[in-house]
Amino acid sequence: MCMEYINVGTDTLKREYMSAIIDTGRLKPAGGLWCTEFTTPDYIPWMDYMLEEPSVFFRKAPLENPFKQKAVAVELKGGAKIFQLKGNEMYHLFKDKYAGSYEALSERLDGVFIDIMNLFGDTREEVWDNYRLFGVSTLILFNLDIINSYRKIKIDIEPFEDDYYYSSSFPQYRVELDEKEYRIEGINPEYAALLEDLYKRLKDFVYMEKIKYPKVSSDEIAYMVYKQITGKYLKEVEEVIKKDSLNPLLVSNSLATNLVRKVK
Repeated sequence: MCMEYINVGTDTLKREYMSAIIDTGRLKPAGGLWCTEFTTPDYIPWMDYMLEEPSVFFRKAPLENPFKQKAVAVELKGGAKIFQLKGNEMYHLFKDKYAGSYEALSERLDGVFIDIMNLFGDTREEVWDNYRLFGVSTLILFNLDIINSYRKIKIDIEPFEDDYYYSSSFPQYRVELDEKEYRIEGINPEYAALLEDLYKRLKDFVYMEKIKYPKVSSDEIAYMVYKQITGKYLKEVEEVIKKDSLNPLLVSNSLATNLVRKVK
């Protein structure tokens, strides 16, 4: 298994950005740190996939300049406990032992590697419908402690032609890799205190909702919590993250998944 992976979207890893893994009812979860294999700068599977699918590319690309992207090359520590999701045996182990739950996996392991090419070889409709959504083989990390270090990356992408869908040439990209190694620092104490305060307030909110609507499911309550986060409480978080120069989008996504996981 490759020991270095790439996450496209940011060139900085902070604990405030880490989202808890959440089951979605399908075999593609939400949360976690998503990476693809990084064996050579000339080939980034996720970048190639996005360039083949412009609708995905522009949905994921930075608004200020979609053709200038940031990434990190992640090196894992030795002994990382990664569940290899491939083949019938491991697929059934995931379904039977862990009830198809990434949240259950995260309680015992450091991450999961979804070998998409191996799973695509399984023609059963159940497997195909679930795993085709990944696009490329994917490593999802459940915690940042398994990361030994990371390096910053700049990706310079050749702009698309106006008639991209009919172009005979594939867009090229150039990767600039910073050789300096970075470590992930501890969480901002002020942010951690704010999270704990939100946990308490949202716990009371969920308790009252269950009294008012006893038949409402946990998933529906989690959605209501998410709406509360993106509205009223996010303003409080923004005041804290401004002081630490954090990315508001990454922090808000992390906050939402972490609190939803807390109340499910």
